[in-house]
Amino acid sequence: MKTTVPSGRIACLDGWRGIAVLLVLWGHFFPVSWINLGTFGVEFFFVLSGRLMAQILFLNKFPLPKFFFRRATRILPALIGFVGVYWLVSALAGEPYSLSPLWAVAAVTFTYNYLVLATHSTGWFDHIWSLCIEEHAYFILGGLVVLFGRSVRMAIYVIGGLALLMMLNGAISSAVFNQSYETVAHRSDVHIGSIFISAAVFLLLRTRLKEAWLNRWALPIFLLAMIGGWALNSNNIGYPLQYSLGTTCLAIAVALIDVASKSIAALFAHPFLTRFGLWSYSIYLWQQPFYKLDEMHPGYTAAFLLAAVSCGVASYYLIEKPSRNWLNGLWPRVEAVILKRHPTEGKAIPDKVAAPDLSP
Repeated sequence: MKTTVPSGRIACLDGWRGIAVLLVLWGHFFPVSWINLGTFGVEFFFVLSGRLMAQILFLNKFPLPKFFFRRATRILPALIGFVGVYWLVSALAGEPYSLSPLWAVAAVTFTYNYLVLATHSTGWFDHIWSLCIEEHAYFILGGLVVLFGRSVRMAIYVIGGLALLMMLNGAISSAVFNQSYETVAHRSDVHIGSIFISAAVFLLLRTRLKEAWLNRWALPIFLLAMIGGWALNSNNIGYPLQYSLGTTCLAIAVALIDVASKSIAALFAHPFLTRFGLWSYSIYLWQQPFYKLDEMHPGYTAAFLLAAVSCGVASYYLIEKPSRNWLNGLWPRVEAVILKRHPTEGKAIPDKVAAPDLSP
């Protein structure tokens, strides 16, 4: 199987990321009755990560040490900054805002989703469950690379098969054992399926791009997939269908977004969307406490939303971007230690490199 995938940042994917965080904000601060836009936005993030991980690991064949180092520099500084600032402020404010240090440790070690299932929800860090699932997916993907190599055909079978098993696991947990949404959806052994199905769909479709039928039908397939993704995530649809067929539709859409048509790509590459895509991770981190404050103190929604976005943007420019650039600049030395190679001279790895960013 041979395919070509453009390197560097793809603007329409940044726009997809921007839509994802805007959906989360919309769903949290201005909820609608027919669909949970917050969880739908997270699903947008998950399928994007699946596509990007498949590209990085199986098409671009990024070395695993560099892959994990870049994931750490992408995720950890802003997360540690958020958790540290929130914990300090909440400790000064007292109840009901204070948290045990256990929750902070669980958040930065990506064990929060299972700690919540074993104990109780806190509200203030509850969005960390999605980051846990992302990080667990990275480690499993790395393990699959070690076990099965970089074969695209093998990756489609193995990753796709695991995705179907995880989706079946979620369906059985919901339909047979009547477990709640949080109990099911916040488990990595279930919701990694959303990331994996997107990775498998992306690899499958991108290896078929030279086939005439796919080129001819890429646009209608994309449009039908987007419509199906929205429709199958409405509140009238049960969890098993939402996170199997609904997520698969979104996976097909994000796999074809940059090849369906130039107009579609340009629409998603709108500067407003790409700017929010750039800020999306930090905004996603900071929106949660303000969302909970809005629930506790209704009537100030616009102020809380503005504060959430402002803190997220500040986090991006003060923590996420500078720390990431500085840490990535250390990679030649880290690589020399890990692989026992002589460090090469070079500048900090910029954002515009062959490996696109992965979002939460």
